[in-house]
Amino acid sequence: MRLLFLLLFSLNVQALQLLQSKEGHNTVKQQLGRSMLPAKAKALLTQLKKEAKSGNARAQFSLANMYHHGINTNQDMKLALYWYVQVAKLGYPSAQFNVGDLYYNGVATERNLEKALSWYEKAAEQNLIKAQYKLAKIYHRQGNIEEARHWYEKSAKLGFSLAQLDLGELYEKKKNLKLAQYWYEKATMQFNAEAQSRLNKLINTKKSVMNMPSTQEITDSLAKNAEMLNAKINQTTQSNTEKNAR
Repeated sequence: MRLLFLLLFSLNVQALQLLQSKEGHNTVKQQLGRSMLPAKAKALLTQLKKEAKSGNARAQFSLANMYHHGINTNQDMKLALYWYVQVAKLGYPSAQFNVGDLYYNGVATERNLEKALSWYEKAAEQNLIKAQYKLAKIYHRQGNIEEARHWYEKSAKLGFSLAQLDLGELYEKKKNLKLAQYWYEKATMQFNAEAQSRLNKLINTKKSVMNMPSTQEITDSLAKNAEMLNAKINQTTQSNTEKNAR
């Protein structure tokens, strides 16, 4: 039984590494669904519950994920939240992020933005990129641009292209075209098509601005045209005066 548990638990841990991303979730769910017979899944769940109740953080997180995504058991968001919280309190960033998400979306609990932000921030401070980006988007929507910029920058510096794109947009709106171009280029290097499009527009705009005459040049040109116009008016007036004198 112990050997069976170790084999099944090893499989589940590998699956959970993929579950950290949305892209991996469906694949993992399909793999586990195919690879486990009902009897084995039940045995794993029983053992995980036992390990989780004894304080094993890895078992707690595995159990939370199984309840969260309905992997080899019925989906139960309240139990998922309960076990995520146990692990989150131990400082595990992915669990902290998931707790934040459940509070933010009001799943298995009442929506609580304050608690959501608190848990997101705990994960973000441990450099969990998706938590940093989530905080940035929330603050951005709230109009707290400085706080949004702070978290976009944290995430962008860790190489997250969506944060790099959004940071570029913030700087472009602030008319800081140098920094806007810098972050668009960073995102473009990661094949972000939107960043490439914005970078091209920005470069074309900068070229247009460079080719535009300066304010002084415009002023000098207007003054010169005014002088020429006055000279022409004076010449015409003098010519008419001479004709009348004859």
